[in-house]
Amino acid sequence: MNKLFSISAIALVSSLITAPALAAKTDTYNCEGQKIRVSFPNEQLAVMYYSDEIIVLKEAVAASGARYVGENFQIWGKGKDEFNLATISEDDAVNGRVAEDKGRTCELVK
Repeated sequence: MNKLFSISAIALVSSLITAPALAAKTDTYNCEGQKIRVSFPNEQLAVMYYSDEIIVLKEAVAASGARYVGENFQIWGKGKDEFNLATISEDDAVNGRVAEDKGRTCELVK
């Protein structure tokens, strides 16, 4: 199942990257010493390049700000200069709950 999801994610990301209308700028963030790259092709998706993996995150309900979840990760922030990156259980993600993990702060590298 994970292999099928990964293949689907790669196909989705590839189509987003190759479609000029949906192409999005990729920004680099410093997450407490680890560099990751994130793009926001539209308001419903975030694509995170993390440890040599492409992770597609979908928009999720948030009390405030923007929140995205996918493949056991959650990013949550207000604006694109800084967000919180946390791990989230599949059960929490599927059932609309926020991550129990307090996560770490990721700041835009300017």
